[in-house]
Amino acid sequence: MRIDNCIDLFMDGFYTKEINCIDIPMAACCSIYSRDNYFFYVFLLIMSWNFLNNSDDWLYVRKRIISVLYGKLYEETSESVEDTFNTIVNALKNNNLVLCIFKYGALPYSRYYRTGTYDHGVIICGIDEEKEIFKIADRELIRQYIDEGIFTADVVATQWISFAMLKQIILESEHMFCDNNDNMTEHYRKTYIIENSMKAIGWREIKAEVCEMIKSNFHNGIREFIKNMNTADYLAKANMQSNRRKYYLSLEAMTRILTKYSENDRMVQDIWKRFLDNRHFLIDKIYKSIYANDSCDNLEEFLSLDEQLAFEFFDVLGESNG
Repeated sequence: MRIDNCIDLFMDGFYTKEINCIDIPMAACCSIYSRDNYFFYVFLLIMSWNFLNNSDDWLYVRKRIISVLYGKLYEETSESVEDTFNTIVNALKNNNLVLCIFKYGALPYSRYYRTGTYDHGVIICGIDEEKEIFKIADRELIRQYIDEGIFTADVVATQWISFAMLKQIILESEHMFCDNNDNMTEHYRKTYIIENSMKAIGWREIKAEVCEMIKSNFHNGIREFIKNMNTADYLAKANMQSNRRKYYLSLEAMTRILTKYSENDRMVQDIWKRFLDNRHFLIDKIYKSIYANDSCDNLEEFLSLDEQLAFEFFDVLGESNG
């Protein structure tokens, strides 16, 4: 049996540094049903950064995003390398895509082979049982050319690798998880399967879905960590810096999506920028109050503006004829 799913290169896509090296391949997995789904996934991810509860676990958020695209995401937990291998084979035979999260240092084609300890998403999108090879999609395959500036995005390149190589990658990745005391992290021995159930939808539909999703469950990261804003511990500070980075990344990525799909892109972009500027101001204000062990004056005023700008963004976005 030979299954060969085509993944777009996305030369007009995003850099990993703009999003991350797991959600970019996840977005590419969604694109097999419609190229636009790549951008819609990123749009929904940005919405989750800004409006969903930060305590929601990693898998729940991704399941929710993919469900808006009429798809299904689920994880399989394996007990061994052979178990993981068989899970991948069975998923591909059912015409689904697979996302595996390996360590950079386990990828023989990566410049960080044997050294990189960060998690990295690799798409497995094809199989040829007779030749005993898998088709993978990964920007690391051409990392050298991306770093040289030849491409303006992290291009999702493809290559066929042997069954033996994939088993070795799984094994080395497991060793690195354990060596780095990462064996209890959420991705250890997990395989993520994207079911072949999505369909192509348009910008008008995605706007309606996301506006309804967010408006009916308005809870953002700002309010979540404000509840404990006087807790000057490492975790509180780390969460705040994580939010700061997400809000920073949200501006450029969202601007590119709005330029691509929204006829009112300039107006919507302006509101989005004001919204994020207010978020940054809030974080700075809270951060200073934590270090000074002092109260945060006029906090409700800025929170009120946060919600006002958020709903104004949704309203103007919804009015767009894109």
